[in-house]
Amino acid sequence: MKYLIIIAILFSSFALSAQQLKVTTSEGTFFTTDTSKSGDLIPKGAILIIGKYHINGYFDAEYDGQYGYIRPVSILQTPEVEAYFNTYIPKPKKIEYISDAQKKRNLIKLYGVRYGTDIFNGTIRMGMTKKMVKEVLGEPSDINRTVTAYSTSEQWVYEKESSKTEYYYFDNGRLSSWQD
Repeated sequence: MKYLIIIAILFSSFALSAQQLKVTTSEGTFFTTDTSKSGDLIPKGAILIIGKYHINGYFDAEYDGQYGYIRPVSILQTPEVEAYFNTYIPKPKKIEYISDAQKKRNLIKLYGVRYGTDIFNGTIRMGMTKKMVKEVLGEPSDINRTVTAYSTSEQWVYEKESSKTEYYYFDNGRLSSWQD
């Protein structure tokens, strides 16, 4: 039984997990144990095992019995490596840009000419809905709500960077006043 456990431990140390890959280094490869430092130069063609990718741009790596980090650009590109990168390196989110004219048309289509134009220009107007005010000012810092038998009122609080506080008051879902 004792020998069986030793064999199992030895075998598990040589088997790669699903998120590990044996790779070859390219020229000028730095292997570091501290991502704030450049690390040691290892030769071109060195074999190492990479593991988890970190958001700071490094992979966990094992080289010559040491554990540390390596940058993806330091790894010789092969189809297998490219497939691994596509699986484990997060893709940046695609940002779609629309023109100001298109944004204004969309707001007018959604809220009508008067409110859509005001929202596009960053202007607050009495009668705006809570959604319209959020389009202009974003999420409030705090919301205070008063419910009576006849209506619901809300006070939206916006803490400004200049240590100035603005208050917006809604009666039954529509902007009825503000204090700045």
